[in-house]
Amino acid sequence: MFGLSFSSPAVLHGLWAALLPLAIHLLNRRRAVTVAFSNVALLQALQQDRMRRFRLKQLLVLILRTLIIVFLVLGYARPRIKGVEGDGAVRTSASLLLDRSLSMSFRVPEGTLFDRARNRAKAILKLFDAQDDVRLFHVDDRVEEIEPGRPDRLAARLEVLRYTQRGTDFQPALIAALARAAQSEIPNREIFVVSDFAANGWSEIPDTLFSGTGITVFCVPVRTSEPDNTGIRHAAPVEGILGAGNASTLRVSLTDYGGPVRLRSPVQVYLDGRRIGQQVIRTEPGTSRRLHFRFVPERGGQVPLRVELVDDDMAADNVYTSVLNIPERVSVLLIAENDDETYFVARALEAGSGHSVSVRSVRPDELNADLLHGTDAALLFNVSRLSAGALKALEYRVQSGMGLLVVLGDRVDFRHYNTALLPVLFPASLVGVEGSPGQNITYHRLRETTPDHAVFSDEGSAEVLRRPRFYAYCRIRLGGSSQPVLLFRSGDPALAETRIGAGRVALFAAGLNSDLSWTDLPLTGIFVPFIHRMIRYLAAGSPGRSDYFVGDRVYRSRSEVQAREALLKPPEGEARTIWPEQRGAHSVWPVGEVDIPGVWEIYARDRLADRFAVRVDAAEGDPASASADRLKRVFEGSRLRFVEPEVSPADAVRAARGGRELWRLALGLALVSLMLEAILAQSERQGRRIQSGIRPPS
Repeated sequence: MFGLSFSSPAVLHGLWAALLPLAIHLLNRRRAVTVAFSNVALLQALQQDRMRRFRLKQLLVLILRTLIIVFLVLGYARPRIKGVEGDGAVRTSASLLLDRSLSMSFRVPEGTLFDRARNRAKAILKLFDAQDDVRLFHVDDRVEEIEPGRPDRLAARLEVLRYTQRGTDFQPALIAALARAAQSEIPNREIFVVSDFAANGWSEIPDTLFSGTGITVFCVPVRTSEPDNTGIRHAAPVEGILGAGNASTLRVSLTDYGGPVRLRSPVQVYLDGRRIGQQVIRTEPGTSRRLHFRFVPERGGQVPLRVELVDDDMAADNVYTSVLNIPERVSVLLIAENDDETYFVARALEAGSGHSVSVRSVRPDELNADLLHGTDAALLFNVSRLSAGALKALEYRVQSGMGLLVVLGDRVDFRHYNTALLPVLFPASLVGVEGSPGQNITYHRLRETTPDHAVFSDEGSAEVLRRPRFYAYCRIRLGGSSQPVLLFRSGDPALAETRIGAGRVALFAAGLNSDLSWTDLPLTGIFVPFIHRMIRYLAAGSPGRSDYFVGDRVYRSRSEVQAREALLKPPEGEARTIWPEQRGAHSVWPVGEVDIPGVWEIYARDRLADRFAVRVDAAEGDPASASADRLKRVFEGSRLRFVEPEVSPADAVRAARGGRELWRLALGLALVSLMLEAILAQSERQGRRIQSGIRPPS
């Protein structure tokens, strides 16, 4: 059965005007008309059949006047009829969105999901000809439009396209397609989405994006029926202190997304090119596992890490690369207003450190980006205030991987810390001082439970934590991502930590000044190992701080080698020369967008100056698709059609497309009705003269 639709349905409200001729006719009938005549013989002469013909003409004129209005309104509403042969005659504005994200690399019998999607896209392009306006967009986590051209030329361009290593985000592509549809004057507007519809690429798209558009959207899914994939989601050292010669533990997280049960699946770990561990595991679909590997780094510096799985239907998530920053020589910067504040800590760092720790001391007003450059850990002792420039320099270095320990005390300006320093460096606030500094009669103790933390993993015991006495401390209210490490028996934090970017920040509630007015902790046996382990823990930064994802724009801090140029070596392909740039107060190497997973290296003056890892988004390995309900919410307000794999695009489009446009026919019928109305109206006026006894002039 034929279906009628309209490009501008709002114009149909004009059909109410078709009632005007009827209303005028009825009003004229009620009006009394006086006709002067001299003899009733005239009435006897009128023939009955002439009166019937006169009334019929009046009715036809009324119908024609009504039809004129109806056809004019229908013409401007642009009617279309569908379900007939020749639907291709309708001129169409179409956008074809082809998914080329990493999830399209799943292997299928004909190659990959992207190969399958490319074949579907070719079939869609055959539905158009030169009169149509068709655009082709490539989509991953960005959108790229192919140069416009005829549909056959766009189909030829498809042959050279490949999937990328980037993630999935369809929102930019949908916005671009909607903007193009809004600019088009062609009434029949369509959007084709050819994708695996991976759930992670559709989760953040707002439900109101297509509200009120009325565009026809064809969702063309390409999926693998039996996905076989196990992926590495994450690999990093368990919270600990990395150091050359120190034993550490690596945690590897795996997820089996589907496929056969693997009874013997080897997982291999390589550090600095040397295999440090292998485990043969059993995996089951829909389950996740955590593996632990014990290892001892042989050297410090930027050491590459690589974890490998056996091959399956998606190769990209079978390899996980990272760069571990293992301190060789820790550079420590002590920041205090006088030497009394740093006396005990400086002595502790000198004790037993040998050449593994270098210590510098500065005043807060001397702090700048140059002093912080190359610093592994900075300690802020009882500093009242910091300038905006010093605070900004600290924030940048912490985000880049430097560790920071903030030690409180009696000089601290609570208002400055709560409004300026802590909001930038540590999500917490200071609420007051508990106890009285300088008296040793009353004191507070730490909880005796040894914390499950890297700093106390070797030294911690209830006996050791029972010894320090705290005569006073600053009460801290933690917030955000901050976590307590040590607690007083009152429940207040004594030591807390958080992460800011790639660096760690710790906050200590009591002063460590030389007069021991706040605590006698420096006199206990735990103090020296505590300071050394805390410094190395902070200097190690967050695991994977030199890691990025494919598609990130990377700027690397310029190293101590102040070269005018450097050589950037990607994991694959040719190396290229880069030149330093100034970004604010910092000199950086502009790497640009990284598109190849693996370890990247920067060489300056013929030696390795920097190393970082790039990896793929682990979520791309999950074959789960966005639900039909989710897609309906995204495309709510459009005419949504699902083109399943067993349905040809031609059949789906023919069933949904508007069909042949009828506005020319409607306007033509309006013109014919107008001509007939003019002829009958002239005849009706002559009839009125006869009815009134007035003959037309001969």
